[in-house]
Amino acid sequence: MVDIVNSQPRIFAGPSPWPELIEMVKSYGVLVTSPRDAEIILWFGRDPSEIVGEWSDNLKWLQLPDAGIERWLLPQILDGEFQTTSAAGAYGSQVAEHALAMILAGHHEIVSSARSMSWDPKSLKVRTLRGSTVLIVGAGGIGRHLARLLKGLGCEVAFGTRETGRLAEDWTEIPFDQLLDQLHAFDVVVLACPSTGKTRGMVDAGFLEHMDRDASLINVSRGDLVVTEDLVSALINGTIRFAALDVTDPEPLPPSHALFNLSNCLVTPHVANPPSAKMEGFVNFARENLELFQQGRTLNGLISSSKGY
Repeated sequence: MVDIVNSQPRIFAGPSPWPELIEMVKSYGVLVTSPRDAEIILWFGRDPSEIVGEWSDNLKWLQLPDAGIERWLLPQILDGEFQTTSAAGAYGSQVAEHALAMILAGHHEIVSSARSMSWDPKSLKVRTLRGSTVLIVGAGGIGRHLARLLKGLGCEVAFGTRETGRLAEDWTEIPFDQLLDQLHAFDVVVLACPSTGKTRGMVDAGFLEHMDRDASLINVSRGDLVVTEDLVSALINGTIRFAALDVTDPEPLPPSHALFNLSNCLVTPHVANPPSAKMEGFVNFARENLELFQQGRTLNGLISSSKGY
């Protein structure tokens, strides 16, 4: 629980003003023009060096702009005497929508048919999504939004989670340490979990070998969850049917990279959370956290240095 603070906290929103965010902030506190004068910082810059150390001794809470926080895991932030929150869950709906588009592209052979430049429907293995089994690795905002979309389309959905028993709804949960034994049962595997010491490189040759040969892999979280060379080999050798990636390792991929030339692979340039929608998601998330802060309640997205997210 947080301490109940002054009903009109001093808030800095930066580094550059979004009119929608500024107007929202004014209804919750006093807007200040420097982070050194703030009790609350709502930060949506891209470079941590812009903000690290630029706060006052009275800082109570730092709100970061991203759901993935690898680049924000700095001692100055983690060891501060203030609370730090990520934007985990703020962009769940738009990323889930992109993931769904990628799943449908795989099932309906969109990439292959677009690149074939011929009218030969018999050469494609188009299938419907209804009745498919989908494993979502990660049970945050993206995964939960996606699960509801998929359920509405008639899919069977399960979650791969680090800690089971955390989902309020009646979803099937599979602990991370049991995933390999059950991967073969799923038509689609979606990566929607943070990048941590336990998840980086988790999708390697062994992981892919355990998947069904007719399955798809979708990654909308972090590129380093996947060993890229192993994925290329799996797609070429038919170990899995299809992969769609909005994030890659390295990012961006070199223009000549093999993944761009494979008819069973779709790569998008990290646009699952488009700039046109990010502002709205951040404002809504910050608004909810400001209300929790003023009520002295636990904030959404509190970062745990031990977990790495």
